[in-house]
Amino acid sequence: MNEKIVILGTGGWGTALAIAWHRAEKNVMLWARTPERAAELRSARENRRLLPGVGIPDDLRIESDPGAALDNASAVVCAVPSKHMRGTIRTLAPFIARNAVVISAAKGLEFREGKPYRMTQVMASELGDTGADRVATISGPSHAEEVGRGLPTTLVVAGASRGLLRDVLSTRTLRLYTSDDLVGVELGGTLKNPIAIAAGIAKGLGAGDNALGALITRGVAEITRFGVAAGADEKTFAGLSGIGDLITTCVSAHSRNVRVGCELARGRKIEEILAELGMVAEGVETSRIVDRWAKSVGIETPITSAVVRVLFEGADPRRELEGLMARALKDEFRG
Repeated sequence: MNEKIVILGTGGWGTALAIAWHRAEKNVMLWARTPERAAELRSARENRRLLPGVGIPDDLRIESDPGAALDNASAVVCAVPSKHMRGTIRTLAPFIARNAVVISAAKGLEFREGKPYRMTQVMASELGDTGADRVATISGPSHAEEVGRGLPTTLVVAGASRGLLRDVLSTRTLRLYTSDDLVGVELGGTLKNPIAIAAGIAKGLGAGDNALGALITRGVAEITRFGVAAGADEKTFAGLSGIGDLITTCVSAHSRNVRVGCELARGRKIEEILAELGMVAEGVETSRIVDRWAKSVGIETPITSAVVRVLFEGADPRRELEGLMARALKDEFRG
């Protein structure tokens, strides 16, 4: 198969996917938002700020012109941060073929006009009348730093043409499974980010491995409870986009969300942390959207709500951790 794959976005994740698929001799192109960014990557042959130490092959095509990049593309992978998803798709929609599948590789939510939107919903709304029938998502435990270096990684794809996408996008080091639960796959990768911030806070406070194991496990329960209420299949959260992604994010040194949590535990403000990080930590804004969404439908999300209080209300991280331990006692599964 020689379907043309276009990756939108030159962050670490987009760059890593482009390199991985190029390594597997896929027909792949990387789209940059500006000619200057494209020229920078062509010249350096490395994404020095966002994926340092991973070379970009000389013959991997990098293009900033939308028409040239998206011409004859059959799969368009949008790897931009969630806050830029709508604007990116709106700008590029006229250049995307009506029979192309558009895949979200982002793990965030948009809150617009009083409602939360998943990224496939955002994309579908900008793609016109056929949008809902040709959107998909990929998710799972997948740090760009490892994907770009060719380390074994497993993802799950849900949505339109998922069987074909599984076959086209899989490589010797990047294995894809399919799922018929688009909502669950998308929410699993999204909801784990606030839990990862909580894990970072716990690490920063020196809470220990026992606490981290408990936090991850109760995080799975929280994600599942919320996801099922939002229309997802419960079993999805026991899979790659649920517990798989959550564990990887919470324990990895690569995790931006964990780094945010560690810095919050040291008493630093989120604005200062993000400025120093210089990259998007999706869990920050996602936590606020999920907290608002959960309260509107009467779903309890104690870990995410605690993160919101620390991030946006000036709450003390240690007191919030103690508050989680002091909640009413209950049965593990029926509580």
